[in-house]
Amino acid sequence: MSIQNLMTHFCDIERDAQTIRGDYNVSKPASWQSHKKDVPCRLIPQVSNVRGIGGAVGEESSISLRDAVKRVVRLIFPRNTDITEADRIVNVRFRNGATLEPGPINVVLIRPADTRSRHHMNVIAERIF
Repeated sequence: MSIQNLMTHFCDIERDAQTIRGDYNVSKPASWQSHKKDVPCRLIPQVSNVRGIGGAVGEESSISLRDAVKRVVRLIFPRNTDITEADRIVNVRFRNGATLEPGPINVVLIRPADTRSRHHMNVIAERIF
């Protein structure tokens, strides 16, 4: 079975076009623009966890539930896909167009193709709800 048959999803990759720094070398807010569209991929859910919720029973948390849940996913891309750790992934969908994950999903780590997986690269990413 070819690697292309395993890539049952498509996604769009966005890149931050904001390269100008503000006063005192402070970064300005991101300006996400479409970089690549309809990139073949495969999304594999890895871990979901809750951050910042703990303490004594009944204790009020300072973190809202919306900010607390993080979903880590692995995406498989063809080997020569143009993606960096500063990019984000949006609109992951099945071949029939049904949306699987609207995103945005922030790229955390890119593991390039090695001797064992010459035909694809692994991308570890997270979505914070």
